Amino acid sequence: MNRNIYVNAVESILESIQSTQPTEFSRLITRMRGYTPPHRVIASGINKGELAELCLVYGTERNEDPTFWYMTRRGDKVIMGQTGLVQSYEQCNTEGNLNTIIERSNGYGHFRSDKEELSLGDEKLKIELDRIYNAISQLTFYEEDKRDLFEWRSDQVIARFGEFGKFFDDDQIIPEYNDTMVVLTASQGCFGNCIGCPEKGGKYFASNIEQLYEKLERARRVVEKYHGNHMSSMNEGFINASDILLNYFTSQKNTNIPDPITIVKAFYDLFPEIQKMYGFVGTPTVNSTPEHYLKTLHESGLNRVLIGIETAHDATSAFLGKPFSTEQKGKAIRKLQEAGFRKIKGIVMVGATGQGFYDDNGKFQSSWDALEETAEFMKQNMRSLMFKERADKVIISRYVKAEGTELKKLHEEGKVVVPFSSESELEKQVQWLVSEMRKAQIDVEAGYEVALEKRRRLVA
Repeated sequence: MNRNIYVNAVESILESIQSTQPTEFSRLITRMRGYTPPHRVIASGINKGELAELCLVYGTERNEDPTFWYMTRRGDKVIMGQTGLVQSYEQCNTEGNLNTIIERSNGYGHFRSDKEELSLGDEKLKIELDRIYNAISQLTFYEEDKRDLFEWRSDQVIARFGEFGKFFDDDQIIPEYNDTMVVLTASQGCFGNCIGCPEKGGKYFASNIEQLYEKLERARRVVEKYHGNHMSSMNEGFINASDILLNYFTSQKNTNIPDPITIVKAFYDLFPEIQKMYGFVGTPTVNSTPEHYLKTLHESGLNRVLIGIETAHDATSAFLGKPFSTEQKGKAIRKLQEAGFRKIKGIVMVGATGQGFYDDNGKFQSSWDALEETAEFMKQNMRSLMFKERADKVIISRYVKAEGTELKKLHEEGKVVVPFSSESELEKQVQWLVSEMRKAQIDVEAGYEVALEKRRRLVA
């Protein structure tokens, strides 16, 4: 018998025996990542004669949420979130490279392969999802309470994304939207007039408390329908409003409109599992809200806020329709920090003016100059990782040309705005800002624009 054939046969027999024995450390994970992230094996077995493992990867070394990895010795790698929903599936080719079979970048359910986008009704998507979950169902689980996390089928996955998509409208931005997040739409519209935003400003509609409870009760039913045995994993809540503090001022004039604290408490009433509560705030509303109210709002459970900085270059800010000075933005961040908010996420937009623009006086305003000023501003105002659990975060949004907006038109005309000659110029600015934030030990993430991609309503 050929020695290699003999060795492979022996290894296969040993793996079939070992795969049913509990083991703390994976025999495959290092081959997939090149290093061994903190993890534990929760299930293993044999798939087509090869060792297969399911691991819980903690994510602690990268300050990331836990994920589940399903791997086979032949090179399959599936990453799933805390709810067991597939995030990506890669397959190793004969050259040893991983090819993307399916993936999605957020909680919207927009899957794609390495060649094309896949609709939720795509037969290829259904086949791959069912193949993954069928393979996992054949494993021997060492933690039985985890087994039903992976008892999904493609029709359930598709229906789940469709029903969750009804929690918000097509044109609304849900930042860092993921599978563990519940969204409550508390208001619609915005008073802003940003030239790059597809949402028309000037109108603002807030739900009353009865409407909010109806939305929350409906959301609870949907979430329990798909995640009932693991409600503890649904631990993030997002109050969907262009600026939650607008409700503070609106409620003073209209008693039927709940203030932000009332909204937060209602959210926790229906979803006591939530640990992270998010909401948008704006520079002018933060600066106009009494300090004692901001402190009470934080104490009520709104522990994370997002604020649109966009740029710390006053001329660029005014051009984009954000008439708030760098001084005002800095004051707002410091006020939120002093109010006790655990994490402030400042959103910076890169590429909105291309290489730069000509102001009303004909002066060219360089985007690099604006970016350098913005980087310095963030270094001075955002709490670094040295603050540990109270470290702030810079979220970078690459400019996306939204249809029907004035800014898109200015880019296409190329007169007032001088567009980039290639996408690499935009990416150069993004990576420079990421590098500057990391040098300053400020938490940073570049990918906010995924919240803006194809925000279409998914049909269940």
